[in-house]
Amino acid sequence: MWQLVQTGSCQLIRQRLLTAKSNVYFTNLMKNRPSNVVKRYFSEVKTSSDKNAKPGLLLLCSPWKLCTGVSLALGARYFLSNGPAYCKAHIGPSRIIQRRPNVEEDTAKFDWDKFLSYLQPHKWLLIAAIGSALVVAFFNVYIPAMLGEVVNVLASQRQNPSADFLDAIRLPALKLALFTFMYIHLLSQVGERVAAQMKQDLFESILQQDIAFFDQERTGELMNRLTVDVQDFKSSFKQTISGGLRATTQVVGSSVSLLVMSPQLTGLTLLCVPSVVIGGTFIGSLLRKLSREAQTQIEKSTLVAEEAISNMRTVRAFAGEENEAQMFAQECKAAAELSMELGLGIGLFQAGTNLFLNGMVLGTMFMGGHLMASGQMSAGDVMAFLVNAQTVQRSVAQLSLLFGSVVKGISAGGRVFEVRSYFY
Repeated sequence: MWQLVQTGSCQLIRQRLLTAKSNVYFTNLMKNRPSNVVKRYFSEVKTSSDKNAKPGLLLLCSPWKLCTGVSLALGARYFLSNGPAYCKAHIGPSRIIQRRPNVEEDTAKFDWDKFLSYLQPHKWLLIAAIGSALVVAFFNVYIPAMLGEVVNVLASQRQNPSADFLDAIRLPALKLALFTFMYIHLLSQVGERVAAQMKQDLFESILQQDIAFFDQERTGELMNRLTVDVQDFKSSFKQTISGGLRATTQVVGSSVSLLVMSPQLTGLTLLCVPSVVIGGTFIGSLLRKLSREAQTQIEKSTLVAEEAISNMRTVRAFAGEENEAQMFAQECKAAAELSMELGLGIGLFQAGTNLFLNGMVLGTMFMGGHLMASGQMSAGDVMAFLVNAQTVQRSVAQLSLLFGSVVKGISAGGRVFEVRSYFY
């Protein structure tokens, strides 16, 4: 009650009552706590009784005035507070639970022995696919050098130069197409067979689990293990084998070709490309993180709709259609905002990448023209250098992006093997 009297709405009445000073006990009440006033009242009554003196009329009336003052304060508090009373918001755990974890939150370990046992029956197909990918990378380095020689012939204005060099380029181009088909087809065969075997083993493991396992795990989460996680692992496996081998071979081969063509331009390229690739990798990691957040938010909005639709009888019984619609609208709005931020970041990243590539081409042409004027390089060498430099840049960027794919594949495979480890 004293805290109610001390509130801001009663301060005006409190000041007016203090200035009146009609009763010393009432004044002490407004200045101090009521408990202190009551103690002082009884102490003075006891003192006066000890002195054989009767308390005066003013002293006897003070309890009634005390109650009157408190009543006035409570009434003033009631009439001055016209606003509605709000209950304290209860902030508890969300009813949207057990969303699929992000890559960084996964704690399942990848079983390399089990993975190698899946690859063992298909080892010859895998070896053939790896060999084809290496041959493709070799021709990707070899063909730009041949194009440079063609440009040199055209620049020298020789008569009928196309016959010999078109024949020389046609054979490597056909080989490149053939080996590209081979490694993609063979790698697809290996990936699909491994994924199919993983699905079968995972489903058999789920069927043989105890009933308590199904009480702890959601059906949707198990279906994600069978479909989404296996698909992510298969895509990451194929991308790592094909893209990783090709990118590594192209970086090594193109770097050697650049050094042979022009050490001066190679030094300039090596100064520019790594710094830009490092910056692009950092920005790319931020974009991937934002992409995961947007995907998680989209899954959250989907779960809101799924729970509302699957429990429509309960929603209709409690007239919760409007609340569910508002909740779904909030989740969709949050997902849209994250997606728009992601689109803005991707646009800025692509704009910076294009600006860097065009700047590198112009810088190489400027330095190449200076070297051509001094007789140190030919026109074909400048063209071959440009193509090889762009090959190095794309390959390094692909390797940086490949790291995220490897992490995603290992996390997905770890979740699949985690379910199988419950039984085996």
